[in-house]
Amino acid sequence: MPVLHCCVGADYNSCTAPLHPNPRQLMYLRIPYQILAALSFVLCCEVACEIACGQQKPALVISEVGSIEGTVVYRADKARPWRFSRYYVKSAKSGLLAETIVGIHDRKLSLPNTKPQTVTMDQVNFQFTPETLAIRVGDSVRFTNSDKEVHSVRTSDTLNRFNITVPKGKEYVQRFPRGASFRPVVLGCAFHGAMRAWIYVFDHPYYALTKSDGKFELPGIPPGKYTLRMAHPAGKLKWEKEVTVVAGEATELTIEVSPDDLESNEKRPSRKPTTPNP
Repeated sequence: MPVLHCCVGADYNSCTAPLHPNPRQLMYLRIPYQILAALSFVLCCEVACEIACGQQKPALVISEVGSIEGTVVYRADKARPWRFSRYYVKSAKSGLLAETIVGIHDRKLSLPNTKPQTVTMDQVNFQFTPETLAIRVGDSVRFTNSDKEVHSVRTSDTLNRFNITVPKGKEYVQRFPRGASFRPVVLGCAFHGAMRAWIYVFDHPYYALTKSDGKFELPGIPPGKYTLRMAHPAGKLKWEKEVTVVAGEATELTIEVSPDDLESNEKRPSRKPTTPNP
């Protein structure tokens, strides 16, 4: 059960009873005890009302939640070279994979984003930078242009369709009110067809974007069984596995991907041995 330090349904006296302070301290602060008690009671009632109305959810204490953490590794196959490895794998020996999205795919985890954020995606040297973002529903992205040329940002995404022009030195802020988790918003530039970017919009906070060390951490997850997914949009890699989260514990794992995890249209068909004609 979530810990809530509030007296829901209690009267004035019972709610303020645990708050008896030292009288000398109150005299020193010159704040009447009655005022402190009244403020505590009002605050308590406001929180109870918000919870009852569904506007605020009690925070889960650390012992009541778990986490998922680990690294993403790419295992190369010389017979099937991955053309994107030089951009996202810093060391072929370690195989640590950068710019992968790792997150939970579960509709039951839908949570409102109480504090929308704004992140920046620039256009530099005819590239979106960074080319991959992960945000919450309700967040915004500030698109800037550091190039001398005129760029645009456009997408045909059914949930977040837009097409805007961004001249040199200008910016445009786009809010993302809806999202489809592991179906990213694919961005392009109308003036430069090779430019691509991906924005993943989640309705919960349990996701991460790996850096060059391939590490990820998903804290504060309620206990239960979930589908953990990994996606590398630029490299066309996908992976998923069912995991169990235990309260007060960290579920550790290494996500290993290879050419076998490429999207079907990216896999190269194996050569069948030729049979000599009789």
